[in-house]
Amino acid sequence: MKLDWIGPFHLMAALVVVATPLFQGCETTRSTHGDSNAVLSAASRLHDEQISKLTFQVNQLKEDRAALAGKVETLSRRVARLESRFVLVSKEMAALNSKIASESAARKRDDDLLLKRVAKQVAAAVNASRPTPRPAPRPVASTSGEFYEYTVEPGATLSAIAKAYKVTVSEIKRSNKLKSDNIRVGQKLLIPKKR
Repeated sequence: MKLDWIGPFHLMAALVVVATPLFQGCETTRSTHGDSNAVLSAASRLHDEQISKLTFQVNQLKEDRAALAGKVETLSRRVARLESRFVLVSKEMAALNSKIASESAARKRDDDLLLKRVAKQVAAAVNASRPTPRPAPRPVASTSGEFYEYTVEPGATLSAIAKAYKVTVSEIKRSNKLKSDNIRVGQKLLIPKKR
């Protein structure tokens, strides 16, 4: 049989109960009875002190537990708030990523359209800036040979004219007695006719 539940007070009380009938009727009982009361009183005080200490410790542990429970509750609320914020931030990030992807695709389409437009405009500008020298329908005769008469158009240069008529710039300059490459719109030039 286990006797863990028996404390010092219980043990003393049991001894007194068992020992009291044995000592009844004896003269020594009276003298030991006073000693038993003193032992019981001391045991009772000791037991009361231990109960008081244990009660204090239990109350202290209850207070500590209540404080920790409060902290756990506060932390749980914070975790719940952070989790809800995380969910919101995740949704916002997904929406932003989707928006960035669609804007990137739209920007690429716009850039492609702009590049095509610019390419067309550059091609048109290049084609417009090229002089299209047209040979005169009838050649002009001169003492130094046959020539085409060409009227300088806007944007025309000696090199473009020479290329169109398949002659050199120096031949055009020599035929027209030009000292520089400068020409003006409306100016008449004699272009040597190739045979």
